[in-house]
Amino acid sequence: MIQELTLDAPVRLDPDFLEFTGSLDGRRQVFRVDAGVFRELLQVRRIGEASMKNLFMADAEHFLLVATRKLASRGQAARRFN
Repeated sequence: MIQELTLDAPVRLDPDFLEFTGSLDGRRQVFRVDAGVFRELLQVRRIGEASMKNLFMADAEHFLLVATRKLASRGQAARRFN
């Protein structure tokens, strides 16, 4: 589980993913969330970079918790979160 999000570091956006920096086991690491996670949660076919950033930045910890639980229930979490 990510212990600390360091959102003061720039969040990197790409049409296919969103990257952010977090701390895991005391080490800062870069994490990537596949754009499919956003589409799955919102049940839409497409989502733009600005929409992904707004959804993530509104409450990043809550977003990650909800996304992980939903995808884990389908056995997809490991594939979508790097």
